[in-house]
Amino acid sequence: MNNTYLHNFACWAAARSIQNPNLSDTKTKKIRLALEKIDIQQFVSDPELLLDFPKTHKKLISKLIKVLNWDEKTRFGVAAKIIAIYFKVTLVISRNAPREIIHKIYPPLDSFNLKQLGIRNLNWTNIDKTDFNFIIEQLEIYCKNNNLTFLDFESKNKLGG
Repeated sequence: MNNTYLHNFACWAAARSIQNPNLSDTKTKKIRLALEKIDIQQFVSDPELLLDFPKTHKKLISKLIKVLNWDEKTRFGVAAKIIAIYFKVTLVISRNAPREIIHKIYPPLDSFNLKQLGIRNLNWTNIDKTDFNFIIEQLEIYCKNNNLTFLDFESKNKLGG
């Protein structure tokens, strides 16, 4: 598959995933340019760079927030969702990464995933880094207790299983 097409589609999907009446300044072109500015494409070219996914993911989120000039206290979850969707399209769906890396990529956070984890007091559109870390801890516990990978959790949740 053409890398330019895959990149453009992933940027579009990521931008569309966060468009919400409560969020302004989320135009597709702006999100694409920001993703390019943080050089996210290098991870598609070399997925091994994601072996330490939690650390790399947080760095990418911080860079994206800075490039977009967003407030980290309210937009951390939104930026995390952009990164997750981008990697879901470019690495998971297209199978451009080793299985070991694919299973490390967090599901995009949304209200369905939070409800599945029993988290009802947080909204993905305005979580900070502390909230995000709490959600990921709950996700890891849930997956371990239910013998699921992150991909299994996401697939089961989206299908209403």
